[in-house]
Amino acid sequence: MKNLCYLTTIIVLLTGLVIHGCGGSEDAPASDQQQLQGLWTGQMVNVGSEYKMTISGSNFDFKATDSEVWYKGTFVLNEKVTPKQSDFTIDDCFIEQYKGTIAKAIYKIENDTFTFASYEPGVDARPSDFVASDEVQVFTLTKQADKE
Repeated sequence: MKNLCYLTTIIVLLTGLVIHGCGGSEDAPASDQQQLQGLWTGQMVNVGSEYKMTISGSNFDFKATDSEVWYKGTFVLNEKVTPKQSDFTIDDCFIEQYKGTIAKAIYKIENDTFTFASYEPGVDARPSDFVASDEVQVFTLTKQADKE
Protein backbone atom coordinates (compact mmCIF):
# COMPACT_ATOMS: atom_id res chain seq x y z
CA MET A 1 0.00 0.00 0.00
CA LYS A 2 2.83 2.36 0.88
CA ASN A 3 4.48 1.73 -2.53
CA LEU A 4 1.21 2.45 -4.33
CA CYS A 5 0.83 5.78 -2.51
CA TYR A 6 4.46 6.68 -3.32
CA LEU A 7 3.97 5.75 -7.01
CA THR A 8 0.74 7.81 -7.21
CA THR A 9 2.55 10.86 -5.76
CA ILE A 10 5.35 10.57 -8.33
CA ILE A 11 2.86 10.26 -11.20
CA VAL A 12 0.96 13.36 -10.00
CA LEU A 13 4.20 15.37 -9.73
CA LEU A 14 5.43 14.28 -13.17
CA THR A 15 2.05 15.07 -14.71
CA GLY A 16 2.23 18.57 -13.23
CA LEU A 17 5.70 19.11 -14.71
CA VAL A 18 4.58 17.97 -18.14
CA ILE A 19 1.44 20.14 -18.11
CA HIS A 20 3.12 23.31 -16.79
CA GLY A 21 6.60 22.89 -18.24
CA CYS A 22 9.84 22.52 -16.39
CA GLY A 23 11.27 25.99 -16.84
CA GLY A 24 8.27 28.28 -16.74
CA SER A 25 7.62 31.21 -19.04
CA GLU A 26 10.27 33.42 -17.45
CA ASP A 27 12.99 31.21 -18.99
CA ALA A 28 11.72 31.84 -22.53
CA PRO A 29 13.92 34.29 -24.43
CA ALA A 30 12.37 37.66 -25.16
CA SER A 31 11.43 38.34 -28.76
CA ASP A 32 13.40 40.97 -30.65
CA GLN A 33 10.31 43.20 -30.50
CA GLN A 34 10.38 42.96 -26.69
CA GLN A 35 14.15 43.51 -26.48
CA LEU A 36 13.94 46.69 -28.57
CA GLN A 37 11.46 48.47 -26.29
CA GLY A 38 12.88 51.62 -24.70
CA LEU A 39 15.52 54.25 -25.39
CA TRP A 40 18.60 53.62 -27.55
CA THR A 41 21.47 56.04 -28.24
CA GLY A 42 24.47 55.81 -30.52
CA GLN A 43 25.83 56.90 -33.84
CA MET A 44 25.96 56.38 -37.57
CA VAL A 45 29.04 54.36 -38.53
CA ASN A 46 31.69 56.33 -40.47
CA VAL A 47 29.96 59.66 -39.78
CA GLY A 48 29.92 60.00 -36.01
CA SER A 49 26.61 61.89 -35.75
CA GLU A 50 24.80 61.08 -32.52
CA TYR A 51 21.29 59.61 -32.64
CA LYS A 52 18.53 58.73 -30.21
CA MET A 53 15.80 56.16 -30.93
CA THR A 54 12.79 55.48 -28.74
CA ILE A 55 10.80 52.32 -29.42
CA SER A 56 7.35 51.77 -27.94
CA GLY A 57 5.40 48.77 -29.20
CA SER A 58 5.83 48.88 -32.98
CA ASN A 59 6.37 52.66 -33.07
CA PHE A 60 9.72 54.40 -33.38
CA ASP A 61 10.94 57.96 -32.90
CA PHE A 62 14.43 58.44 -34.36
CA LYS A 63 16.35 61.71 -34.27
CA ALA A 64 19.82 63.15 -34.51
CA THR A 65 20.93 64.95 -31.37
CA ASP A 66 23.02 67.50 -33.28
CA SER A 67 20.88 68.34 -36.33
CA GLU A 68 17.31 68.61 -37.63
CA VAL A 69 17.21 64.97 -38.81
CA TRP A 70 14.21 63.07 -37.42
CA TYR A 71 11.83 60.25 -38.37
CA LYS A 72 8.66 58.85 -36.78
CA GLY A 73 6.73 55.79 -37.82
CA THR A 74 6.16 52.09 -37.33
CA PHE A 75 8.23 49.00 -37.96
CA VAL A 76 7.84 45.29 -38.60
CA LEU A 77 10.51 42.69 -37.83
CA ASN A 78 11.30 39.43 -39.59
CA GLU A 79 13.36 37.31 -37.19
CA LYS A 80 13.14 34.15 -39.32
CA VAL A 81 15.74 35.14 -41.95
CA THR A 82 19.48 35.72 -41.82
CA PRO A 83 20.35 38.51 -41.49
CA LYS A 84 17.20 39.56 -39.67
CA GLN A 85 15.09 42.19 -41.44
CA SER A 86 13.05 45.22 -40.48
CA ASP A 87 10.81 47.50 -42.50
CA PHE A 88 10.60 51.03 -41.08
CA THR A 89 7.52 52.85 -42.42
CA ILE A 90 8.08 56.60 -42.27
CA ASP A 91 4.88 58.35 -41.13
CA ASP A 92 6.45 61.74 -40.53
CA CYS A 93 9.93 63.19 -40.95
CA PHE A 94 12.03 66.21 -41.77
CA ILE A 95 12.02 65.48 -45.54
CA GLU A 96 8.61 65.61 -47.19
CA GLN A 97 9.45 63.07 -49.93
CA TYR A 98 10.19 60.34 -47.35
CA LYS A 99 6.74 60.47 -45.75
CA GLY A 100 4.84 57.28 -46.50
CA THR A 101 7.94 55.41 -47.70
CA ILE A 102 9.64 52.34 -46.24
CA ALA A 103 13.29 52.00 -45.26
CA LYS A 104 14.18 48.33 -45.74
CA ALA A 105 16.82 47.34 -43.21
CA ILE A 106 18.73 44.44 -41.77
CA TYR A 107 19.44 44.33 -38.05
CA LYS A 108 21.06 42.46 -35.21
CA ILE A 109 20.78 42.65 -31.44
CA GLU A 110 23.84 41.63 -29.44
CA ASN A 111 23.54 42.11 -25.68
CA ASP A 112 22.57 45.79 -25.31
CA THR A 113 23.65 46.81 -28.84
CA PHE A 114 21.19 47.28 -31.70
CA THR A 115 22.79 47.57 -35.14
CA PHE A 116 20.84 48.21 -38.31
CA ALA A 117 21.71 49.03 -41.90
CA SER A 118 19.51 50.47 -44.64
CA TYR A 119 19.41 52.45 -47.83
CA GLU A 120 17.52 55.74 -47.76
CA PRO A 121 13.75 55.48 -47.34
CA GLY A 122 11.91 54.59 -50.54
CA VAL A 123 14.70 52.51 -52.08
CA ASP A 124 13.33 49.08 -52.98
CA ALA A 125 16.47 47.23 -51.89
CA ARG A 126 17.80 45.88 -48.63
CA PRO A 127 21.49 45.72 -47.63
CA SER A 128 22.98 42.24 -47.33
CA ASP A 129 25.62 43.14 -44.71
CA PHE A 130 26.49 45.75 -42.10
CA VAL A 131 29.15 47.56 -44.15
CA ALA A 132 28.63 51.33 -44.39
CA SER A 133 29.03 52.96 -47.80
CA ASP A 134 27.86 56.02 -49.71
CA GLU A 135 24.50 54.25 -50.22
CA VAL A 136 24.17 52.17 -47.04
CA GLN A 137 23.77 53.82 -43.65
CA VAL A 138 24.73 51.73 -40.62
CA PHE A 139 23.72 52.70 -37.09
CA THR A 140 24.99 51.23 -33.83
CA LEU A 141 22.86 52.05 -30.80
CA THR A 142 23.19 51.07 -27.13
CA LYS A 143 20.24 50.39 -24.84
CA GLN A 144 19.79 52.98 -22.11
CA ALA A 145 18.67 51.94 -18.66
CA ASP A 146 15.01 52.52 -17.86
CA LYS A 147 14.47 55.43 -15.48
CA GLU A 148 12.55 54.36 -12.41
